[in-house]
Amino acid sequence: RGWLGTGMDDVFDHRARITRAPVRLRKGSYTFVLQQNMREEPLQFVLNAGIRVEKARP
Repeated sequence: RGWLGTGMDDVFDHRARITRAPVRLRKGSYTFVLQQNMREEPLQFVLNAGIRVEKARP
């Protein structure tokens, strides 16, 4: 209760749209920073986090 995303066992997935309109990116390298926003520091049992960028659908 109160958690976002879906999961099974110890792997969870949460998708979030960053902007309403697609953003055109130029070819190149980009840096993304993931930051937790929970009261616990560090989060127990969270060993990995990742990000996936998908091509916008028309």
